[in-house]
Amino acid sequence: MPAHLMAMSTTPSPHGPDAPGRPPERTATAGTLQIELWHVGREPEPWPDRGARQRYSYRVTDTAQQPSSQDDDNPERPTGAVAVGDDLRSGVGAPADPDEMLRSLVSFLSAAGEAYAHTMRNPATPSENLDLFPEWLNEAAYQNISELALLELDLDPDYEPVDDEAFEAAFMAATETPEPAPAWPPAAWYAVVFLDGDEGHQVVDLIQERGVDAALAYLSAWDYGTETRDTALFHGHIHDTPPRSVGSHEVVDGDVALVWHAGLGHVNLLCRFDPTQEPPAFWPGHVARLSSQTPRGVAMTPPPRNPETNRRDTPGL
Repeated sequence: MPAHLMAMSTTPSPHGPDAPGRPPERTATAGTLQIELWHVGREPEPWPDRGARQRYSYRVTDTAQQPSSQDDDNPERPTGAVAVGDDLRSGVGAPADPDEMLRSLVSFLSAAGEAYAHTMRNPATPSENLDLFPEWLNEAAYQNISELALLELDLDPDYEPVDDEAFEAAFMAATETPEPAPAWPPAAWYAVVFLDGDEGHQVVDLIQERGVDAALAYLSAWDYGTETRDTALFHGHIHDTPPRSVGSHEVVDGDVALVWHAGLGHVNLLCRFDPTQEPPAFWPGHVARLSSQTPRGVAMTPPPRNPETNRRDTPGL
């Protein structure tokens, strides 16, 4: 059963009349608070056959506050406001355990500090934990709330300090999924040229007057082989299937696909990736679907088209 804090002595006497006249069995410090604890003895429950509890006495000193009088009996004890009590009891049937009771006392002090903070934020609904200790000690616990939290950790026998670097490494290992190696080629098709407006309508008229082969022969003038492929790859103009819209037409001839929309005047020529070709030097450092960052050593502009470059013969023509 948990420890209990009951019938507290609220008289802040520097002499601590309720503290035993012997050295404390446990002491701890949290900021300006010095905490002392004594095991008083075993105390039977007032009801028959209900067992007994272990009773403890304690003294909490705030060394930041001046006492009302000097402790002549123990001049070496730090001066300050003092709260004492002998109302700290274990659960029924629990053995004497000053360490566990010290942890309980520190927990009560933390609760008092949190209650003080809650009441300051919500004065209309004061916390019920304000009656654990005198008002000045509630305030002192609030002022030392961080130190009390650290003390609770230090007193916890199951607590193990965490190595920040080791914790971060373990967290990253547990949460990060290794990126798979990018596939090559990254898609089935890459864009060679897209025409719209007057240029697009001219090609649509060419298809209607002379057929698809004539349009493919005309559009092949935009195909510069590897340069065209790398330009499309650099800008992410790659597709798993030739892009279509409602009302468009599509013809696939070997490694070439032609998609056009007569009403809109849109014409799109695509080539199929050749998986046997080597990827460009910038792969996979910059591909639109993988990264928005331009890799070092790669110009922001795409590779230039060189009119003197031997244009690739378009399959099917």
